[in-house]
Amino acid sequence: MFALIDCNSFFASCEIVFQPRLQGKPVVVLSNNDGCVIARSKEAKALGIPMGAAAFEYERFFALHKVEVFSSNFVLYADMSRRVMESIASLGYILEPYSIDETFIQGPEIDAHAIKQRIEQWTGIPVSVGIGASKTQAKTANYIAKKNGGIWRFKPEDLEHLPVEDIWGVGRKYALKLKSYGVYTAGNLIAKNDHWIKKHLTVIGLRMVWELRGTPCIQDLPSPKKGIVVSRSFAKGVTSQEMLAEAIMTFAAKAARKLRKENSQTKFLQVFTNLSSASCTVPLATDHNPLLMAHARRLLNQIFRHGEI
Repeated sequence: MFALIDCNSFFASCEIVFQPRLQGKPVVVLSNNDGCVIARSKEAKALGIPMGAAAFEYERFFALHKVEVFSSNFVLYADMSRRVMESIASLGYILEPYSIDETFIQGPEIDAHAIKQRIEQWTGIPVSVGIGASKTQAKTANYIAKKNGGIWRFKPEDLEHLPVEDIWGVGRKYALKLKSYGVYTAGNLIAKNDHWIKKHLTVIGLRMVWELRGTPCIQDLPSPKKGIVVSRSFAKGVTSQEMLAEAIMTFAAKAARKLRKENSQTKFLQVFTNLSSASCTVPLATDHNPLLMAHARRLLNQIFRHGEI
C-alpha cells in the first residue's frame, strides 16, 4: 500500500503555528517581493481569494475582511517541512518526499490516524492522508481526504466522481482532449481499453491508468534527467537588476515545471551569467515554484554587479 501525506495550506499553517492568535482567521502568504498570493488558510479560501492573486489588487479586500498577510519565510517553511518529515519517520516509515509539504510512504500496513496524530502533536501542522494500492490512487485519496476529515482510503467508486482534470498527471490540454471524446471522469477513463488509452494518451497515459486501476508502475518510468537547464540570451545588454530578476524568476518557474513533468525534485540550484555564477543546496529536495524562485533571487543578488551583466 501507498500513502500520500500532504500538509494543509502549508505556508499559512506554519505562520499560524507560531502565532496562535491567527487560529480561525483568514491568513495569506505572499510570494517573493510580496507580489502575489501563494498560500491561503481555509478561512482565506472561504473568502474566495484565488491562488496567485496580485497582492496590490486585493489590498482593500484584505483590509475589509481583516485578512492577515505575511511575506514568505522559506527558511521557516523548510525547517517545518523537516520536522514534519521527521515526525513521519519516527513511526518507522521510509519517506519518498514529493515536495516541500508532501511525501509518499509505502508499507503493508499504514496507520493513517497515527501518522496524522503524530504530525499534529509534534509540529502543529494539519495534514491530510490518502491511502491506495498505487501512488496515483493515494494521490486521489488525498484529494478526497481534504474534504472528508483528513483521512481517506481509496475506493474504486471514487473514480466515478473525479473529474479528469483532477487526475494526477492530466494537464489542461489532455483534459480538453479527453472531454472531446466523452471522457469526463476518471471512471470513464479507466473503462476504456488499453489500446484506446495508449493511442490517445501515449504509454505514459497508459501507465497512469494502470496506476488508477491499482497497479503500481510509476517507479518503472524512465530514469529522470540528471540536470535541467533553462537559459536565454538577451537581444541587448542588461544592466537592470530588476529586469534580470524577472527573467531569472521566469526561468526558475520553468525549471520547476520541468521537474514536475519528470516526477523529479532537486536539492541543487545554480544561477549563472556570462561573467559569474552562484549555487546553493536546499535542505529538502523540491519542485516547488516559490521555494526555487526565492533561492534563485538570492543567488542573483550574490552575483549581480551594476553595469557588468
